[in-house]
Amino acid sequence: VVRRFPGMTPEQIDAAETYSLGEPDKKGKPPRPNDLVVDRQGNIYVTVTGRNEVVCVRSDGTTSVATTGVISPNGITMSPDEKTLYVASYKPKTIEKFPVVSPGVLGDQQRFAVMDDGDAPGADGMAIDSAGNVYCAGATAVWIWNSAGQLLETVECPTRPINATFGGADRKTLFIACFDGVYALPMKISGVKPADGLQAN
Repeated sequence: VVRRFPGMTPEQIDAAETYSLGEPDKKGKPPRPNDLVVDRQGNIYVTVTGRNEVVCVRSDGTTSVATTGVISPNGITMSPDEKTLYVASYKPKTIEKFPVVSPGVLGDQQRFAVMDDGDAPGADGMAIDSAGNVYCAGATAVWIWNSAGQLLETVECPTRPINATFGGADRKTLFIACFDGVYALPMKISGVKPADGLQAN
């Protein structure tokens, strides 16, 4: 973290360590991270949308490309037991899943779900709850699947949703970031606690 915003005033933070997500491209542009998730051991999985990459920054500071198999990777989350990594493919609007073999090493890619709601792109930010249900912001709604990939519900939003996360004292509030603001939706189930698997959106 190199900058934070307490209130509305930006405050510079001295970064003790920095990590590279890869070399600049032929035009000299560095990798541009989109979203990330952090596991219990402090390993960070980052989507680099423009390069079709998911990069792992391990807790020891080493980095590697975990997969290049997802087109326009965007949102990313992990199952509560951290054995499965889910990645949202923005333009095809699919959710891909990978077994996590070891930090930065993924097994075979599998199709988890498809957002079949028209031509508008938008498999965006993701979240997960304590039961392993997977949430993903789509073109007009947040989609919710169980861990088997069965669609449970879609939560229609006033404007386009771009991300979702759980919060509140008991983590039973789903906060949905939309183009016109942030909405709060009370839930019967809680999100994954930071101590049980830290996620940053």
